[in-house]
Amino acid sequence: MNLVALVRVTKDILSSVHEGIRLIGGIRNARAERVIIKPNLCHTSAPETGRTTDVKVVKGVLEEILAQEPREIRVVESDSFASSADRAFRKLGYEDLEKRPLVNLINLSKGNPTSKAIDGKFFKRIQVPEILLSYGLLISVAKLKTHAFERLSGVYKNQYGLLPFRERRPYHPFLSEVLFDVNTLYKPDLCVIDGLVGMEGCGPIDGIPKPMNLLIFGRNTLATDSVACAIMGIDPFEVPHLRYAYENGMGQLDLERIRIVGEPLENVRSPFKLVSDKACSYMRNGLRLGRYPPPIRNLGILLFIWGNFKAGKTYSTRLDRQREDKAKPSPWTLFKKIVWTRSWNV
Repeated sequence: MNLVALVRVTKDILSSVHEGIRLIGGIRNARAERVIIKPNLCHTSAPETGRTTDVKVVKGVLEEILAQEPREIRVVESDSFASSADRAFRKLGYEDLEKRPLVNLINLSKGNPTSKAIDGKFFKRIQVPEILLSYGLLISVAKLKTHAFERLSGVYKNQYGLLPFRERRPYHPFLSEVLFDVNTLYKPDLCVIDGLVGMEGCGPIDGIPKPMNLLIFGRNTLATDSVACAIMGIDPFEVPHLRYAYENGMGQLDLERIRIVGEPLENVRSPFKLVSDKACSYMRNGLRLGRYPPPIRNLGILLFIWGNFKAGKTYSTRLDRQREDKAKPSPWTLFKKIVWTRSWNV
């Protein structure tokens, strides 16, 4: 289970995906009646920015599944605060995938989800999209990128997008518990990290592109993310949601207990720039205060916003992204972001 494959992309992407899946023993349960593939489409920016999963990687995974036997395949994503899933599908070339038989794109934020009782760390009832009530195989295709206050945004965090609502920022003060519940409910059978172009600095949206020409494959989310951390120069035990999951028995973070095949780890290590420890500390402490009722929560929001501002001043493409989005916030919008208790930033 703690097997992770590293593949340097020197040829075409499709053959590299094939090689990575072969190295971890193929796709288990590839003949499942329904397959779910979850890319990271938190924005409408091209994968060359380091923000989103390259459609060519998802296409490679699709080809591997369809080579076994034609099955119903659903590529899914939820709306986010930054964009709608439908717009991301359209702008990033995912609509071409629907030209293949039995392949469909699903916006999880549309439709009527079912309320399901669970005995979670945070949720006691959780909203489950109809398409996720029954499936045979789940594949998570994340992006190799940093996160301003979590340090890493990998496979484990990619599952956050399986929550069907657009407004997920109020969960950020409880992110470790929320992600544990989501990953308990939806356990990927195959984990893939698109590291063709990663992101360093003020991720997961406003960081700087970092070409890596690398793909990572695994079966356990924590083991796969731990290897990603090792490549990026991040201590996985300093990633709050990974440490929480490890302490609660979800997987392994210790590299000595993870078998790495394919490209040697030392050949692909390349430390990623991170936002300052001080900015990260401001945001984390602000989120901790966000667990309490007002006025303490409001103080936490102000502390978080200050940390987010400090983080955005280093290793950031925030201004470029805002120009790309044609985002010119009005004074009223800025006022709401400062005082509104739901203004936790992505």
